[in-house]
Amino acid sequence: MMDRREAEAVSIDCETFSLLDLKKVGAHRYAEHSSTEVLVLCYRFPDGERGKWLPGERCPSRLRRHIESGGLIRAWNAQFERLILQYVMGPKYGWPVPKLRQYRCTMVRAYVMGLPGKLDLASYAVGLPEGKDKGGSKIMLELCKPRKSGRRWTRENAPYKFQRLDEYCAQDVDREFEINELILHLRPEDQELYFLDQEINDRGVFIDMPLVKACQGIATAELTRLDREMREVTGYRVDRVTGKTEGVESCSAVAQIKRFLVETGLRDFDVDDSLDKEGIENLLVRDDLTNTQRTVVELRKEAGKASTAKLK
Repeated sequence: MMDRREAEAVSIDCETFSLLDLKKVGAHRYAEHSSTEVLVLCYRFPDGERGKWLPGERCPSRLRRHIESGGLIRAWNAQFERLILQYVMGPKYGWPVPKLRQYRCTMVRAYVMGLPGKLDLASYAVGLPEGKDKGGSKIMLELCKPRKSGRRWTRENAPYKFQRLDEYCAQDVDREFEINELILHLRPEDQELYFLDQEINDRGVFIDMPLVKACQGIATAELTRLDREMREVTGYRVDRVTGKTEGVESCSAVAQIKRFLVETGLRDFDVDDSLDKEGIENLLVRDDLTNTQRTVVELRKEAGKASTAKLK
């Protein structure tokens, strides 16, 4: 049975700015960072009332009452809005912070029905006539991260851009609201799984950082040893007059390794330009490598293991 509060849920969407790259650091680190701020937040109640909040304004009274009374909040990829309200809207702008169980994620409901996870693609899939505002999307991407010049776009120096951003945000709210009317609600047990998933992500993964750093030290020392052995095996030297090199300086010097293998008897097309895992294996199965050539390839293989790179 559908939660009776579902029919009264408010749809929200926000556009943000941060010095961090959301795709690189993830939603939690992004929301928690001191530079992250909200540029605009739009909302829509089931009775059709729409609203827009801008920095410097108070939380709209109806929205505040809705949140404080335990009303439900709906969003596309609700995790992002939840973290923004928790770490930005609450501490920085004085908004009430909803509890986890007040959130409903329309994107998750779309996934359960086999629909795309992107709002514009899901819109097309359910037969809605208009797709995502590509022009607004481009402007949003311009405003959400630092400019190369170091200057910020503001509502004073770029009013048209921010007007488009506001329209883009409001359109996303309307689109989420419309999709909500067309797709199924989660079963209670699936809704509980969503809450559990969010709790697990909020808790994160415990990492023994001293152990990781100790492992990095061991890996660095071993790479230093392998590079030294590579130089010794290949007779690495630099001509002081011409600056030309002979041999191989390090296990990561792929071009030098290939040159050395070719100069010592292999054909150019026998040695893969990248000397990646597959290229190395293709060389090691050969029975015509000299002892030196085989040692060089094995050193490259040992130094290029992905397991040590994962420590970073």
